[in-house]
Amino acid sequence: HICDPDVFPIPSDYELVDFVGSGDYGTVVKCRKRDTGETVEVACPVLSPGICTFN
Repeated sequence: HICDPDVFPIPSDYELVDFVGSGDYGTVVKCRKRDTGETVEVACPVLSPGICTFN
């Protein structure tokens, strides 16, 4: 589930906004930084669950 912190370990200063998509290589969600409102995409690769990258 995309809200599971074990799957998407999103830092507490970000909030999950929306599910963007998923494919063969992983899942992408949209997040917002709480203090600035900056929107970022977070990618969590299938082969490395728990290791997500912010773009």
